[in-house]
Amino acid sequence: MQFKTKLSVLIFILLFTCPAFSKNIAVIPFQNISGDKEKNWIGAGFAETLTTKIGKVKEVNVLERESLSKILGEIKFQYSGAIDEKTAVESGKLYGADVLVFGSFQVMEDKLKVTARFVNVQTRKIIDTAETDGNISDIFKLQDEIAFSLLDSLKIVLGEKDREEIKVNPTENLTAYQWFSKGYEVYDLKLYDKAIEDK
Repeated sequence: MQFKTKLSVLIFILLFTCPAFSKNIAVIPFQNISGDKEKNWIGAGFAETLTTKIGKVKEVNVLERESLSKILGEIKFQYSGAIDEKTAVESGKLYGADVLVFGSFQVMEDKLKVTARFVNVQTRKIIDTAETDGNISDIFKLQDEIAFSLLDSLKIVLGEKDREEIKVNPTENLTAYQWFSKGYEVYDLKLYDKAIEDK
């Protein structure tokens, strides 16, 4: 009986005092289901900013961009059209990801709706889903909501300082953010000639 009591105490200490295992997360650029290619930058920027936000949390490691580029190459990623999630998950496993984030967005006039799925690479099962919507001008707030939803799904407890860090954005200017995001769009698709034209 005394042994069981000591064992219970030890398990309690391990669960509540030891740091959580880091999660390796890769965010796939969000797909545009609006049909308007001019809005592809939203999916590129959304994923890149989401990656930066969750990467500020010590329990999270984000996959290096080189590894993400290889995954995108293997699934022949395009912003429009269906993603081969099975191949993406297999590639994610190969490059050390524990969780893949898949998402999509829809633009209707000045409204933006975003959905995301968090997938366990080992089991291939969906951990959780998230959905948010608002005006395009609210894009930074929508990114925060998806980031907090993901971290909550992974049972990561955030302190106030962590929450404030996550809310920091690359810019508060939507036009500047659009050009920032277009840069990632052409990088993801390796459209280097287009990048020169848009310069």
